[in-house]
Order: sequence, then structure tokens, then C-alpha cells
Amino acid sequence: MSMQENVRQLDVRPQLHRKLDPFQLIMKTVRELGREEMLILHATLKPVPLFGLMKLKGFASRTEQVGERYWITAFLHKSQDQARLAGLQLNRWAVPHLEDEGSAVGTEEETPAGREGEAGGAARDQAMAADHGRADLDNRGLEPPQPMVRTLSALEHLAPGGTLTIHNDRTPVFLLEELHRLGYTYQSVTQADGSAIIWILKPAT
Repeated sequence: MSMQENVRQLDVRPQLHRKLDPFQLIMKTVRELGREEMLILHATLKPVPLFGLMKLKGFASRTEQVGERYWITAFLHKSQDQARLAGLQLNRWAVPHLEDEGSAVGTEEETPAGREGEAGGAARDQAMAADHGRADLDNRGLEPPQPMVRTLSALEHLAPGGTLTIHNDRTPVFLLEELHRLGYTYQSVTQADGSAIIWILKPAT
């Protein structure tokens, strides 16, 4: 990680190449950001699951594919001058890693008023079912960090006192740590096939 020009960089490609979930590291970095700092995230995929969650946290984003399996995304808090984001050339931050080399393919922007990421939007839609009081998410088959991001996004939209039931490929250790930190009550039950069903109760206040 490096910092310059009010920019903090985070490269999670090593974790993704090893099939590790970088969500905890990303959220830790977001919590440490100064209000004027921009986060430059390096990843092996377009971080669609993060767009909705970061929007809820008040961030706009701009993303660019700079190589095969190499995406750079910038996040900037909406309280800051968005011209910084609009005029940013993300490929200037490109750093080759393993096989991630190639030319830029395209650039997209996600602003606070823009659309949410597909995974975040799907989680929100399901969380708003049944009068916002109960929702179910099937996270099986999704690559990290999508299960964790979808779950936290759904909880953001769930009504206080509501319950969310999720089904994951395995016990989501990092998610359970985050739920504990946020003050949620939960119960996790491992199924015969190794998957896990977790019932989560959102605090009433």
C-alpha cells in the first residue's frame, strides 16, 4: 500500500489469485481513509459487489480494465470534488502482477446518484422483500468477496429487528467476525454437504 497526492493504493490481486477473500482488508483500508483520500484498488476482476456497498458508505467510483484479469477502481467520498474522479487516468497506476498485462479496455463510472452494482442491487431487492422484515440470500457458488458483500449490503437495507437468512458454500468466518463487530445476533449451522446456513438478526435500534 502506498500514499501520495491524497491517494491510498491497495492491491488485492495476490489474495484473489490464492482464492482468499480480501473483503476484510478492503474494509479495514476504507475505515482508515482520510475524508480527502482517494482509494485506488487493484483487482483481478471488476469489483461489482463493492459498488453498492461503497455507495451506501457515501463513495463514488470509477473503474477501468487495464489488462486481462486486471481492473483498477478509484473510490472517492461524495463530499469531495468529483472532478478529481472524472478526470482520473487510472491506467497511470497500473502495475503488472503475474499474468495481468495488456492494454486498457474501457472505463466506467459509478456515482452516488448512479446505478448500484449488480450483486449489491440483487441483495437489496431480496432484503426489501416481505415489508423489509425478512430476507433470504443464496450465496452458494459465488467467488469471494461476493457472498460477504451481498450479505452486508442486504443487512444495510433490512428493517431494524428484521432477519436475514443466508446459505453459503462454507462457514463464513470473516463475515461472522464482522457481524460480531457490528453487534448483530446470528446463528450458524453447518449442513451435511459442508455448506452453512446462517440466521442473522438485525438490532431493533
